[in-house]
Amino acid sequence: MGATLFAINPFLAFIQRFIPRALDGFLLGYIFKGLYAKTGKLGISAAVTGFSSAFLNTVFFMSSLVLLFGNTEYVQGLIDGRNVIVFICAFVGINAVCEMISSTILTNVIALALNRAHLLFGDEEPRGLKEAVIR
Repeated sequence: MGATLFAINPFLAFIQRFIPRALDGFLLGYIFKGLYAKTGKLGISAAVTGFSSAFLNTVFFMSSLVLLFGNTEYVQGLIDGRNVIVFICAFVGINAVCEMISSTILTNVIALALNRAHLLFGDEEPRGLKEAVIR
């Protein structure tokens, strides 16, 4: 798909690939900071951030695909006359769900492991770490 979209419009293909992911990363930093400041629990903050990563990436990527290339013959062929929401759900389907589940679990486990190795917060133990629960 990427090569086809690049052939249609290289500039829009770059925008469609780069901006959603940059926006995703930017927002994830604030999501983690906000949750951690509010809850003080690393595990919960990391898990929600992991879920948000997969969810927001899917939303931003598919939104930009439809907005930037929705009128092209290629994407219209993929949509095949269906409702745009139905197309997005069918297009990402089970992959998005699996990505959200795995991202939630892995982000939590990795954050706790990095913190335990003193690689996440340095020598300072974050408040509430003892209450962090892997879910």
